[in-house]
Amino acid sequence: MGMAIWRCEMKKALMTQKGLLILVICIFLRLLTAAAMPELKDDRIKMSQKQYDRYLAVLHGANTPEKSEFIISERDRCESVKAAQTSMEMRHMEGALSEEEWGEWQDELERAYLHENSAKLWAEKAEQFAGQDAALPPAHYFYEYGWQTIFFLLSIPDALTALAFVFLAAQSIGAERSSGMLSILLTAKEGRGRLYAAKLMAILVICLAAGLTGTALETAVFAIRGFLREGSIPIYSATFFATNCPLRLSLWQGYLVIEAMRVFGEICLAAFTFGLSAWIKKASNLMAVCVAIVGIPFLIPVPALFLFTFGGILSGSRMLLSLGQIGIPILLPVLAAFLYGVVSCIVGYVKYVKPA
Repeated sequence: MGMAIWRCEMKKALMTQKGLLILVICIFLRLLTAAAMPELKDDRIKMSQKQYDRYLAVLHGANTPEKSEFIISERDRCESVKAAQTSMEMRHMEGALSEEEWGEWQDELERAYLHENSAKLWAEKAEQFAGQDAALPPAHYFYEYGWQTIFFLLSIPDALTALAFVFLAAQSIGAERSSGMLSILLTAKEGRGRLYAAKLMAILVICLAAGLTGTALETAVFAIRGFLREGSIPIYSATFFATNCPLRLSLWQGYLVIEAMRVFGEICLAAFTFGLSAWIKKASNLMAVCVAIVGIPFLIPVPALFLFTFGGILSGSRMLLSLGQIGIPILLPVLAAFLYGVVSCIVGYVKYVKPA
C-alpha cells in the first residue's frame, strides 16, 4: 500500500504537475550556461599570451622562494626599464649614448613592454602566495582560468533549479487543495500521515535525482572544456581562494564540496517549502515567501549570518570561501539547512494530519 501511494505521488509530481518537463528544461539551461560561459581569462594574457606561457613553463608546479623572487624581479625590471625611458631618450638626444648602446636599450625597452603584463600577473600570484600560512603545503603555479570560471559560476545560486524544486514542493499539497481533492484524501484519518510521508519522499527523491543528474552532466561539460585539469593541487592555488582562505582541500575536493552543498541546500529548501505548504494555501504565495527567504539574506551585511541561510548554502564557491576566511566548520551551515527542512516538515505534518 505504501509503495503504491509513493508511486502515485511520483507520477503526479513528474507527469500531472509537469515536473519532469520543468526539470529537464532547467538542467538543459544549466548545461547550456556551463558550455557557453566564456573562460574568465585575465585581459593582460590576451596581450601577451606567448610571454605568459613562457613564464608558466618556468614557474609551473609548487611555489618556492626562488620562483617567487624570479618573477617579482622580472616585474621590477620591466617597470624600472619603462620608468627610465624618458631619461634615456634625453641622453640619446644629448649624444651621451652610442648608437650601439641606444640599440641595446631599445631592445631592452621592447622586451619590457612585451613582458610587462605577464610578469605583473605572475608576480601578483607570488605576492598572494607570500601572504598565505607558512604551515600549509605550498601553493602551485598553474593555468587557473578554467577553475576560475567554474568557481565563478558556482558562486551564483542555481536559481532555476532551486525555483523548480520550490514549485514541485509547493504544488504537492497546493494542487490538491485548489482542486478540492485534499478534503477527500484527508477523510481517511489513518492514511493522512502515510500520505504526507509519501508526498515528502516523492519530492525528496525527485529533487535528489535531478540534483545529482544536473551535477554529473555539468561536471562532464567542464571536463570536456578542459576546465578540470590539475585538480589535485591545493585549492588556495587558485586566485578565487588565494587570499586568507587556508582550506586544506584540493581543487577537486573543493569542487565536489561546493556541488554537494548546493544540491543538499536545494533539497533542504524543497523540504522546507513542502512543510510550509501545509500552512500556506496558495502555491503562488508560498513560492513568493520561499523566494524572499532565499533572496533577502543576500542583503545581510554580516557574512557569518549569511552562511546560515538558504541563500548562503546555495552560493557554493562564495560559501566555501567565507567559511575558510572566517574559520567556521563546513558542516555547521549544512546542519542548519537540514534543521530548517526537518522543523518545517514536522510543523507541516502536525497541520496536515490534524487540520483545524
